[in-house]
Amino acid sequence: MICDKSSSNAIGVISLQNIDFQQKSAEIAVNISKMNNQIISPFGTLEAMALITEHGFEAAGLHRIYGGQAYPQLSSWNKMIEIIGFKSEGITRKSFVRGMKIQDKVHFACHYDFYLKLKDIRGSLWGSTKIIKSIMKKQPKISFAKKIDKKVSEEEKKHFSFLFK
Repeated sequence: MICDKSSSNAIGVISLQNIDFQQKSAEIAVNISKMNNQIISPFGTLEAMALITEHGFEAAGLHRIYGGQAYPQLSSWNKMIEIIGFKSEGITRKSFVRGMKIQDKVHFACHYDFYLKLKDIRGSLWGSTKIIKSIMKKQPKISFAKKIDKKVSEEEKKHFSFLFK
């Protein structure tokens, strides 16, 4: 459960699922509600992601924690999770389906070696809200996912141009 610190109300759930101890990997999933029609502060969800990721590495002995989400709809969230060590690894076209809406999907992961580097600098993935806000100011304006999308689209257009000549 993800709980609001001020009220202790449950605002969502977060989990590691599809745990594969042979591959030392697990999928991360998060589902956040809205309170009074307002989206919950992203820092609470981000902190929950950091805490469960640390748990996966430290307690479960995982080496890779991965997930995927709608792209570009959740681009701002994808950029936020970069701050705690999740890197975009690719985009699959028209593979995220919700109802009748079909979108692209960005794949992301945090790897144990990258986690250790961040832990060495911050003491943990989260550190503190002050640390996270400081890092946000230094973060590039364009997310890594957007850079991947742009490059792949350019290369795809060039490569498959032979089909349309």
